[in-house]
Amino acid sequence: MKAIILAAGSGKRLQPYSNKSPKSMIKLGKKSFLERQLNTLKNFGVKNPLVVTGYKSEKINLIHDNTILNKNYENTNMLYSLMLAKDEILAGQDIIISYGDIIYNIELLEILFSSKDDINLISDKNWEYYWSFRTDDPLMDVETFSYDEKKILLDIGRKPTNLKDIKGQYIGLFKISNKYAKLFCHYAELLKYKNIKFRDKYFDKMYMTDFLQYLINNSCKIKVCETYNAWLELDTVHDLKLYKKMIENKSIEKEFKILL
Repeated sequence: MKAIILAAGSGKRLQPYSNKSPKSMIKLGKKSFLERQLNTLKNFGVKNPLVVTGYKSEKINLIHDNTILNKNYENTNMLYSLMLAKDEILAGQDIIISYGDIIYNIELLEILFSSKDDINLISDKNWEYYWSFRTDDPLMDVETFSYDEKKILLDIGRKPTNLKDIKGQYIGLFKISNKYAKLFCHYAELLKYKNIKFRDKYFDKMYMTDFLQYLINNSCKIKVCETYNAWLELDTVHDLKLYKKMIENKSIEKEFKILL
């Protein structure tokens, strides 16, 4: 199996911590988010994941030698970064795609590989509990997420108007099956070369959730694989301070079920 980690962003909401380092390299305890994720993937049997870098790429190159640079990271988004690694997606194996600003327990990878749909995606069913630690108003920070009775994703990535629009939260971790890899790349290139606009965005600026919805609209079956916490996202200074305090209090495992 293979994996791609998307770590090109600058982490503006983490300034000043991100002034000298990409946010994936900001440390939580003794290790950075990226180092922790690389260790988890290694323990699962993924050899030498490909990391898409951008901002302060030299910091990542110091700890990992399998990288590809998004030179235009300031003007592009997740889908653009991912398609720089197109050859890796088409290498003939199921492939894990992960954001660089998350960490997760190895059990989530086991859940991800327990299902064999076109795409399998990890969702936090207990998201509301997690977000209650991070913000006073979860609706300001989360996205729509709904699925049918077979747990096939129907809607993702829009701004919600109420909690009824949210059955979980995508954590930034999914798997593309080898059988669907060519179609995955085909639809991405269709957006790019035909200059198709979707949700008011063109290819270069498209979020991953926008593209996942585009795939759904084109008959892709995305299976929702549920977890109840067991992951962390680093998005803001408040996140970082919260996690550090919880590590000091030895409460992070109890509250979020994440092993550090």
